Amino acid sequence: MSIVQHSPASRYTPLCMTNSPVKIYHTHSASTEWKYYGHRGVLVFGKESFATKDDEFSFKLFLCDEEGTWRTLWVFKLDGKGFNYRVDNLPSFHWFHGLTRKFGILFEDDDDAGVFARVICERNTRATASPVSFESDSGRRLKTKTLGSASVVSLQLSIKPSLIRRSSMAASNFGKKSIPRLWRSKRS
Repeated sequence: MSIVQHSPASRYTPLCMTNSPVKIYHTHSASTEWKYYGHRGVLVFGKESFATKDDEFSFKLFLCDEEGTWRTLWVFKLDGKGFNYRVDNLPSFHWFHGLTRKFGILFEDDDDAGVFARVICERNTRATASPVSFESDSGRRLKTKTLGSASVVSLQLSIKPSLIRRSSMAASNFGKKSIPRLWRSKRS
């Protein structure tokens, strides 16, 4: 997990960001057959800078091109009515319910997955905060905390996009104008 200085988007206040790309999966609410959503990139958990409520958090998936331009691929906004965040196959697969389907996050790096779970779990509580559950696939509850509050978590974004790009371009064979291999969206 990165401690970063610059946000992927100027109007987004990130609380944590993955070093390695993640893949987004989805399935129907009652199903357990996960399908790859077709998106792969940097996952960020945070909130819009112009948010009017302390509990307006979201997940965003970004790609960064060689010029350092961040592009949003996927967004999931938390509604504040209840949020069960589950950790399966510890620690690399996390999932949660949307309105009509479930979304899964497959982390390529176990450390990123662990920090992401911890940051979501460590959000300070308020009276109106929504519950966040961490459960294994066997149903055994690991931790329960609440999501809310405007206090800043100790993890902040501190890696510039150019530093992220340099580390991922060493083995890239896509040419000067292509997206670095590490952040490319792959459909598989």
